[in-house]
Amino acid sequence: MTKVGYVLVGAAAFVACAVLFAPARIATGVAARYDGVALQGAAGTLWNGEAHVLYKGFDAGHVAWSVVPSALFAGALGVDWRLTGAGYEIFGDLRRTVAATTMTAAGAVAAAPVNRVLGKYEIRIAGDFELSGLAVQVEPGGIGAASGELRWSGGGTVYRLSGQTYAADFPPMVGRLSAPDGELMLKAVAADSGTPLIESRLDGEGWLHIGITKRFTTLAGKPWQGGGADDDVVLTVAEKLL
Repeated sequence: MTKVGYVLVGAAAFVACAVLFAPARIATGVAARYDGVALQGAAGTLWNGEAHVLYKGFDAGHVAWSVVPSALFAGALGVDWRLTGAGYEIFGDLRRTVAATTMTAAGAVAAAPVNRVLGKYEIRIAGDFELSGLAVQVEPGGIGAASGELRWSGGGTVYRLSGQTYAADFPPMVGRLSAPDGELMLKAVAADSGTPLIESRLDGEGWLHIGITKRFTTLAGKPWQGGGADDDVVLTVAEKLL
């Protein structure tokens, strides 16, 4: 081997060791590039680390990650991750190539953490959620594909509307994820009958649009007084999410 060869091998070894043993706190600076995301108490290494996650001041839980060396042989950066908190555990992986970034997720979420989010809308639900086979592929032009299911066991729900408190009992639901026209879409149907109940869409501007069907208003105890079929979306609201 020539002197140049030794230098190249040595440089490659140095870079590999630097990445392998780089402190996890480096990830804190990377996360700061994303609006609203913050990592605290990072420990371990950039290769295998953990930290506490905040999103716009909201406690998102504890995340642990591990780089997957075998992904490098396929020309990708691969990271396995796990997010845990009070009442939820979600895990998956992230694969990034020149062409696209794909993230998968599965796990379980109890009602309590969901109610912390719904509290500002004066809504409280019962039941548990199960995430199965969720996958989102992001390409340079936007969302390329999405799939997977989100299941809710159903149960009692309490909500306030026009200063009054109402209670309703909803059936188990299944939400299926897709990406028509490059926008994330989650359509929820009754698990037993397949009747459409809720449509959620995240557009390219970061707005979350939620539509409910005529059948949903009946289940909520406030039947829609207009015409139309049970599976027609009769009311839509939107909120800036990202």
